[in-house]
Amino acid sequence: MAKWLFTASHGARMLRESNPQITTVDQHMEMRGKVMADIVIKKIHGIDSPRTVMLPTELVVRQSA
Repeated sequence: MAKWLFTASHGARMLRESNPQITTVDQHMEMRGKVMADIVIKKIHGIDSPRTVMLPTELVVRQSA
């Protein structure tokens, strides 16, 4: 029996609608965008930001798990 391994880094529509539905890691892209925008705005105003920012992720377990 063949086994396949995929990885996906967000809850793309294709992965939610596949059969079986594919398990993914939600990287909270909206939050990521807001944090990055805040860093850019601070940089424009001469304010330093941390070099590394840790953001939460969430394993979204679906039928493929």
